[in-house]
Amino acid sequence: ITHFLEKISFGSTRQFATSEEIVEALQPYGGMYESQHFRDVAVYTVSCFKHGVSMATKVLAETLFNATISPEEVEEARGSIAYELQTFAMVADQEPIVTDTDCDSALIPLLVPI
Repeated sequence: ITHFLEKISFGSTRQFATSEEIVEALQPYGGMYESQHFRDVAVYTVSCFKHGVSMATKVLAETLFNATISPEEVEEARGSIAYELQTFAMVADQEPIVTDTDCDSALIPLLVPI
C-alpha cells in the first residue's frame, strides 16, 4: 500500500488537476516536491526559496487533504509498480537496514526548529 501511495502522491488535487500543474506552481519559487514511504512512516516534502513558503504550504495541504486520484493515475501507478517489482525480482535482496537508516535521516530535519 505504501508503494502505491508514494506513486500517487503529488498527483491531482481539487486545485491542481495534474502533477504538472503542481510543478508549474512551484517553479517560480525554485520549488520541488518528493515523497518517501516506508513501513511505518510517510514523508512528504516540498522545498523552495523563502518567498515560496506560502505556495509550498498550499501544495502540501492540497496533496494531503484534497487529493482526487483519477483512474488514470491509479493505472499509471499500477503499471509502474508492476515494472519495479519485476526489476526488483531480478536483483539480489537489499538489506532492510538501509530503509530504516534513510527513514531516520529523513526525520532529523523535523526536529530542528525553523
